[in-house]
Amino acid sequence: MAVIAYACTAAGCGWVQESPAKEAGTEAVVDERVAHNAQTHAGEAGFTVRETWPWLVPLFIVNLIWLTVSVIARLGVWSVAAVFAPQVAMFPTAPWFGLIEILAIGLITLSYAKKGPEGASVARRAFAGLTMSAFLVMLGNVVLVFVLFAFVAFAFSG
Repeated sequence: MAVIAYACTAAGCGWVQESPAKEAGTEAVVDERVAHNAQTHAGEAGFTVRETWPWLVPLFIVNLIWLTVSVIARLGVWSVAAVFAPQVAMFPTAPWFGLIEILAIGLITLSYAKKGPEGASVARRAFAGLTMSAFLVMLGNVVLVFVLFAFVAFAFSG
């Protein structure tokens, strides 16, 4: 999911180690950083940590499109949009549905932000977590719409 880059902080040293987030804390990867520091800088240097997500920009754009559809659905400009944004269509009669989604997004965001590698930016992780969780809730809405359509089709087919 994420790529973590450790950059040596010693002056003039351009050494950077990039690894997938799941591997960043493994013994082999940590040993490589320790070895670089010991061999090149006699243990005097440190590392900065930068976490990146290759999927973040496309997912953010998808979320913006979903938000636009939600606003259109709420304004009633395009009534079909309410089908694709059920939380907006249901909010006037069932506000708990939207509140559950907001709570789920908030909890996922906070959970993701707190579980980062030491030295990683909590704000960047929170933004990535917000983007991911909003997308997951959006997928849940899409599944809900298809389940509803399937139920209605089944109910009226016989």
